[in-house]
Amino acid sequence: MTGYLPVGFEFAAELTFPESEGTSSGLLNASAQVTTVPSYLTYYLRHRLVGGNVLFRVCLSVCLLME
Repeated sequence: MTGYLPVGFEFAAELTFPESEGTSSGLLNASAQVTTVPSYLTYYLRHRLVGGNVLFRVCLSVCLLME
């Protein structure tokens, strides 16, 4: 799976050609970090609150809109 990362970064750089490669790779890395946050929230809220599943769906929707 890790072997696909350079291909994905290169493809993103080609799709966003007028922008620099650092911008596209930075946005890809940031989006990967943002998508891990709902899993931590879900684990915490599932054991503490009943509405953890609803919050997880809201976080996933926000992440989907960001992409």
